[in-house]
Order: sequence, then structure tokens, then C-alpha cells
Amino acid sequence: MDDSIGTVILAAGKGSRIGTPKIYLKTGGSYFIDIICENLFHAGIEKITSVISSNIDTSCFHYNDIISWVVNLTPDLGMISSIYTGINSLPGKIGYLIVPVDHPKILSETFRNLVQTFLANSESIVIAAYKNTPGHPIIIPKSISDNIEKKDYKDGLRGIIHSSGSHIIYCETNDPGVIININSKEDLSNL
Repeated sequence: MDDSIGTVILAAGKGSRIGTPKIYLKTGGSYFIDIICENLFHAGIEKITSVISSNIDTSCFHYNDIISWVVNLTPDLGMISSIYTGINSLPGKIGYLIVPVDHPKILSETFRNLVQTFLANSESIVIAAYKNTPGHPIIIPKSISDNIEKKDYKDGLRGIIHSSGSHIIYCETNDPGVIININSKEDLSNL
């Protein structure tokens, strides 16, 4: 797959609502991050950066050979601080595929389609959608990533996207995994 796009898995959150850092969550006996990496790998994405907090032990994960681990020193500032940390570890990219670790059901085909859509529209924001409902992952162009450091983190990614004035492409998929977000023990038991 095209190496001009950086791939960032966001995994620095505490998981306070679910009682454990989400990077340690499993389904079917596999860690979420391993499932995501496997699907990225099958989509042709072989270089992955994951943003974690400083207390995470990565030795238990299977895809350590293709993941570059980057520590977010300020995870309490929220997801946008992890995005900032991840994209700054990957200079020279035209865009960034952002994948939250709490979305373990995204299919390889979805990753592939998003990347192809972005490569044909590299100044646009590309957001996965299922039945007209936007979800994750998202690909942001360099122009957006450059603005993250200039914005207050409280704006969040949604605020930065909307204030950017950039064109947004909703990439409709047949993949319900783009809207399956694990935030609670009930969500986890429903997987």
C-alpha cells in the first residue's frame, strides 16, 4: 500500500468507563490492537504507529514487528493529543489514517477503500460511514494535521475538521465495524 500515508492507532486512553486501558481489551481471545493490525496488514498497510501511555507493557501483543510505539506524555489532554503525538512521529506524509483502538471490527477492505479514496482526493478528509452514519477510521490530509498543533486541544478533532473548511468525503461501506465503538463492559459483551 502507499507509504505516503501514515497509519496511527490511538491507544493511550485509560479506559476509565470500562475499567482497564482499552489496548488490553480482547475479543475472541485476541487483543483489539492485534485484530486491527492484522486487518491493516491484510489491507497492505505494513507500517503502523500506535500511540500509548507510558504505563503500557507492549510485550504481550503479536504485531510488535510492524508497530512503532510512541508514548503520549499528556494522554489526559484527550484523543487529539494522541493524534498530535502520532502524526508528529511520522513526518513527510500526505495524510494520516487514524484508527481508535476501541474499533476492533473494521475490515481490511474498509481500510483499503479509505486509502484508495484518499489517494484520489488527497486534500479531502475521508471518513468511513455505514448506512449513512459516520464512524472510524478517518484519514486527514497534511493540511489538517498541520493545524492540530495550532489549535487548542479542547476543540477536539471534530472541531478542527469543521473549522478547517476542508472538503469531507464520507466513504460508505458495508462494514458495521466502522460504527462499533467499545466504551463499556456491556459494549464488550455484545461483540
